[in-house]
Amino acid sequence: MRYTRAQINGLIKITEATFAAEQARMIRLSEREADLRGTLAEMRRALHTRAVDPTQDAAIRAGADLKWEAWVDHRIAALNIELAKVLMEKQNVRSALKQAFGKYQVAEHFAQDARKARIKAADARDERGY
Repeated sequence: MRYTRAQINGLIKITEATFAAEQARMIRLSEREADLRGTLAEMRRALHTRAVDPTQDAAIRAGADLKWEAWVDHRIAALNIELAKVLMEKQNVRSALKQAFGKYQVAEHFAQDARKARIKAADARDERGY
């Protein structure tokens, strides 16, 4: 079956757009992952700082800091759950990204083959003199 240039170009545009969309999803997820990891590191650092030098804060000396520590522990747990969800979604997007890239590559090769066939046909016409 022969396809027109417009059909082939349309196929390339669709597969390229799909690939770009999957790339954008992966970038957004990677940025979210980095944000979550940064927030978790800050919270752990804050807990560690208070644990290392408990004399630096009057609230700690007074024992009023237990609610803050409980909140931080709860928040770290929630952030870890969210991070796990992001990592799982990244894995799904990675699969979709691979598939989209493969389809884009096939469309590009299809277009190259069609170009070569058109050139070959044109050369054959030239040789025959039409």
